[in-house]
Amino acid sequence: MIAYNNSDDTVSMLADYAKYMKKYTEMTKKMDDIESMDLNDAENLYFLDVQTRVNAKLAEIQ
Repeated sequence: MIAYNNSDDTVSMLADYAKYMKKYTEMTKKMDDIESMDLNDAENLYFLDVQTRVNAKLAEIQ
């Protein structure tokens, strides 16, 4: 997001945005597909850590 704030190249930004939205959709689907009941304690902690890091990154851009 910092790069977008410092750029005037809207065509490039739109292409990047589409690429990132595809990745975000894939990541969200994978995270939704994980059944938390099937995870052991270590896996569950890792899963929560990943979710926390993603949410922290998203909070930075708001």
